[in-house]
Amino acid sequence: MAINNILRTASILQEQQKFSEAKELLLENLDSNQHPIFYFSLGFCEVELENLDSAEIYFDKAIALDEFYYDSFLGKAQIRICRGDDAGAIPYFEAAKNRLQQHYQHIPDLELHNQISAIEADTEFCRFKTGHNKIKFVPPVKRNSKLADNHFFNVSNPKTLLVGMEEGIGEQIAVSQIFKKIENLAETVIIMCDEKLIPIFQKTFDDIIFVGRKTSPSQIKYDAFIEMATVTNLLLKSVEDFKETKFPVLKVNKDTASKFKDRYYDGRPIVGISWCSPLTSLNYSKKNIPLESFDSLINNTDYNFISLQYGAANKDIDRLGYDIEKREDIDIFDDIESYFSLVSICDAVVGSSSNLHSVAGSLGVPSFNLSHSGLAKPWLWRAERNGQSIWFPSVNIIDTKDGSTNWKYPVTQVKKQLRELLDAN
Repeated sequence: MAINNILRTASILQEQQKFSEAKELLLENLDSNQHPIFYFSLGFCEVELENLDSAEIYFDKAIALDEFYYDSFLGKAQIRICRGDDAGAIPYFEAAKNRLQQHYQHIPDLELHNQISAIEADTEFCRFKTGHNKIKFVPPVKRNSKLADNHFFNVSNPKTLLVGMEEGIGEQIAVSQIFKKIENLAETVIIMCDEKLIPIFQKTFDDIIFVGRKTSPSQIKYDAFIEMATVTNLLLKSVEDFKETKFPVLKVNKDTASKFKDRYYDGRPIVGISWCSPLTSLNYSKKNIPLESFDSLINNTDYNFISLQYGAANKDIDRLGYDIEKREDIDIFDDIESYFSLVSICDAVVGSSSNLHSVAGSLGVPSFNLSHSGLAKPWLWRAERNGQSIWFPSVNIIDTKDGSTNWKYPVTQVKKQLRELLDAN
């Protein structure tokens, strides 16, 4: 089989999360193909199979064959992060960026800029975790758009400012804490956000105009445009900038919240729980937690558990026979207002990395975010210190610690910290 066909087949298997099969295919054809891409791909498989020692050996072999192959340096950085060595990851990120800049000029400008920006963001997260007070979040990314992000910087005192948000719902909820600051950038501020969030944002921010992201900019009159990623970097430069935020940030429908409280409160603390994402890409697969991993927690009858999981959640609950309120009549995927109201009545929430923790954090509800310790962790939750999110003081982030999907340690910590929290209250 030709080298390109082998690599293409291995890539397809990796996309299907069949890492053992991809690894076997690559090993079968390795002797005749001493190529750095083979070793990098093997290293990638081993990372996903949670064999970090073997992965590092393969990345080192790829570098030995081609010291300019930047992907292998990124692999080495990921291993350091999985092991909790953020300081050790920084030199590898820097090496990857330098090689990308110097030896991969054939990559289209837009793609090259995006890749370098992503590496710079990873480096900044590591620096932050090692004690730096300043942080750079998602860097400005050039897009194939008629809107120029730097148009904002070319206009003095714009009367109408249009702010675009490409981020996901969880990230949009997080940055809503600086909407009040954005109001000071122009006489009129228009923010393009996910359509689902418009009702909750409008309820909270009377002086901002919110439009759906599907709206064509040609339908909007504005003097300047800026991406939310750029605004975030302008207004949230250090830990101190976050301390100005007062919680709750967003307002809920009090009548709806009161009805939920009447329905679910039975004298025990209410604990919301979610465990997986319906998305199956590699970026999300490490987030998911089998519901049975929470067995020792859920079987504690001191708490009244309610499901905050969207998708086919009830099948998991029925299969395992857990005493979890299913809330059949609430569409928490599309009915964001009801979702916020439901979360607001919880004494605490527990679950995998998802929008749940952004919602809880914005409302000041104690939250326990069980997270993978590697690069699979969403950027929003990589901004933390000592297990506490700097976006949301009420969100506690508990890592697996070793880059694995062994959730025993995080669940044990949740049980301990949840007991301490609820006993204190």
